[in-house]
Amino acid sequence: MADAKAVQQAMRQTSGSNKRFTSPDFETSANETGTRSKIAEHKAIRPMVVREGVSWDVHLPAYQAETTDGDDTNDETFALDHDVIDADGVADDVVIYESGTDRTADATVDYENNEVTLPTPAADVAIDIWYMSDAQARLEVRKVAPSNYHADLTERDAGMLNLRDQSRDPLTFNFGDPFGGAIPTDWKLAVYVDAPYKVRWSGQAGGATPRNGLFTFPVHRKDAEVQGLEAVVKNRLDRV
Repeated sequence: MADAKAVQQAMRQTSGSNKRFTSPDFETSANETGTRSKIAEHKAIRPMVVREGVSWDVHLPAYQAETTDGDDTNDETFALDHDVIDADGVADDVVIYESGTDRTADATVDYENNEVTLPTPAADVAIDIWYMSDAQARLEVRKVAPSNYHADLTERDAGMLNLRDQSRDPLTFNFGDPFGGAIPTDWKLAVYVDAPYKVRWSGQAGGATPRNGLFTFPVHRKDAEVQGLEAVVKNRLDRV
């Protein structure tokens, strides 16, 4: 078995650089509502460490697909399936696209009735809506081995995080073990959610994306392999 102290020393002596992974650095996928689903993962090409005490962010909007009616002369109001909130952490609480064209600036949000109104959209076209909600949704960030061994790095309520002004009250990782944030080569940093709403990273029409959705993770990525790291991390998964 690899000696943990020797591996820890090797980690310190191996050069690397700090990075901040954002949504485009991950392979993303839609969830299945009402069940635990993987929505993003990043495969480590070299050993890396999720950094403690450095802010990370997550804003997870609910997605809703709609279609306009056959009249292109009227305003259309869409009822949202969950409560929409005024979220301090994003520029637009509701982002709405018409056939892939961003119409957010034209839309009106009724927070009391959980509705969004779009002036005179075209007839029979796809509408993509992403909106910030405080609906309870369990969010998990975990590291996963190729053999599916895993450890949760944090668990949060995405609805509460949407309400939180993360610039003033930042999120940080804090681990109980020196290898808590360590992710060996070929392991994955993955994000899971169990939400009552749809999480989706692209719309029905090309160009529609959730501008009000993001996540960022601070990591330190090593420039070379660290011998024995995988064995030590796997042996200490219950200590994160």
